[in-house]
Amino acid sequence: MAVYYWAIGFLISFVMIVVGYIWKYSPPGKINDTYGYRTARSMQSQQSWNSAQQICAKAWRVTGIILAAGALACKLLTLRLSVMSDDIFCLIQTGVSIAAMIGTIPYVEVKLKKQFENSEENSRGNRK
Repeated sequence: MAVYYWAIGFLISFVMIVVGYIWKYSPPGKINDTYGYRTARSMQSQQSWNSAQQICAKAWRVTGIILAAGALACKLLTLRLSVMSDDIFCLIQTGVSIAAMIGTIPYVEVKLKKQFENSEENSRGNRK
């Protein structure tokens, strides 16, 4: 059972790292409703879409690596000290991983807003 909990514990960080590398080398090309980092801001233009894919890819790679390293350190510490059971550790690790994954959304949105702030102001000025 312990191997199962190890695998589940590292699954989210592994997926984030793999998807981050896939999007780095083969990001979703055209704006679409099924694949890629999809928010209202990222889908405003092809340029913002491309930028969002790259920013998200890097954020997911870094976050996934940090989560995996942190989980490994915590898991080794828990084995050594027998502080908590594997199932409790797995639940906590999964919760932290999901929160970190969701936490990349505001990060990407802030980066996009800063990057495309001037173009948004210019487009609003042209509509007046």
